[in-house]
Amino acid sequence: KEMNLSKSLGIDFSKLKIIAKSFLITRIEKVKERLIIAFHNNAPINIEKVMQKVTRYPNEFKLTSSSALSLSWKDEYNNTERLVYILSEICNGFI
Repeated sequence: KEMNLSKSLGIDFSKLKIIAKSFLITRIEKVKERLIIAFHNNAPINIEKVMQKVTRYPNEFKLTSSSALSLSWKDEYNNTERLVYILSEICNGFI
């Protein structure tokens, strides 16, 4: 399942695992054109930055009912740099 997710995101599986571990991500899944990311309770998330993104860019960033982050993720976004950039922004550059 993880390998299929890695392919659908256009990210090497080993890089995806490193990203997930670095940002304390517990779950990543792609649902249609959205990427759903759930974080560990101890993840260094800056809630203010997340809320700014959700408020400023409501089509790009959403929170799910289970408090996961939902990102717009179209095929042209398939790269590691975009994912790391977004995560770095909301995690205060933590990596």
